[in-house]
Amino acid sequence: MWNAINNVEGRLGFSSLAVLPVLGSAYNAASRYRSASPVAGNLLGGTCLWITVATALIWNTWWINKRGAKGVRDYLLPMRETGEGTRTKFVWEKR
Repeated sequence: MWNAINNVEGRLGFSSLAVLPVLGSAYNAASRYRSASPVAGNLLGGTCLWITVATALIWNTWWINKRGAKGVRDYLLPMRETGEGTRTKFVWEKR
């Protein structure tokens, strides 16, 4: 889900929020694996470290990038744009 929001749709604001559950699930998995097998939990620690760094990069990317003529950041929560032809379309719909 996060990959599509960030890389396909390019919603930098919402992807900054959407990466937080990904980070939480990685830490949760590492914690649960560590309680069953310390070696397994420690191995998942590398994944937790990488996702922590990736989360920081995603938030910084959102913070430094401004879009549009007014130079404003993307909204953190999805917003309906106003104007003609701005309705989100699904893949199967005609464009």
